[in-house]
Amino acid sequence: MSVAIRITADSATGAMQQIQQATALNNFANEMGPRMTRMVQQHFLGLAKNKQGFHSLGFWRKAAGATNWQADGGGVVVDCNQIGVRQRYYGGDIKPVNKQALTLPACDAAYGHTASEFKLQMSMQLNPVTGRIQSCLIMKEPGKGRKRKGAVAPAAVGQVMFWLVKGVHQMPNTAIIPSDAEFNYAINKGLQKMLSAI
Repeated sequence: MSVAIRITADSATGAMQQIQQATALNNFANEMGPRMTRMVQQHFLGLAKNKQGFHSLGFWRKAAGATNWQADGGGVVVDCNQIGVRQRYYGGDIKPVNKQALTLPACDAAYGHTASEFKLQMSMQLNPVTGRIQSCLIMKEPGKGRKRKGAVAPAAVGQVMFWLVKGVHQMPNTAIIPSDAEFNYAINKGLQKMLSAI
């Protein structure tokens, strides 16, 4: 996830041209880098909570914190080093690794946890989202809930904790980063600020 903007110095010659170009590019990067980074971070922080309505794990807050910039030749690259952002942007298939099925959380108590953290047993239940009978893992023994801020209610015996699937296809979502129009607006504002300082 990056944006790179290229500018060129005017037609000055020799060493003067190199000095002018280096200064222009450095000024450009120092103005645009932080500006673009703040814009992407604010966009991440404004994204909606998860579709199931489960408690927040702070994914987009972490993504905002993992967003940085660097000068790249004649432009600026804004990069987010948070696992999962690229998958959400491009989409694609998600398959189990070293397992036979993916475990999709079925309730708030399971969200952010793995199946191995609970005492579970296999079952077949009606999935209210798909309207089909589906393999799942249900609570075998009473759950204890979490002992931290935002703790969720403990799961009951027999409660569906995870749905089992062979894989999922995630649709791409380019709206997780600002639009081209938003980038262009921010670039123009930055250029206006640079021009007014000359």
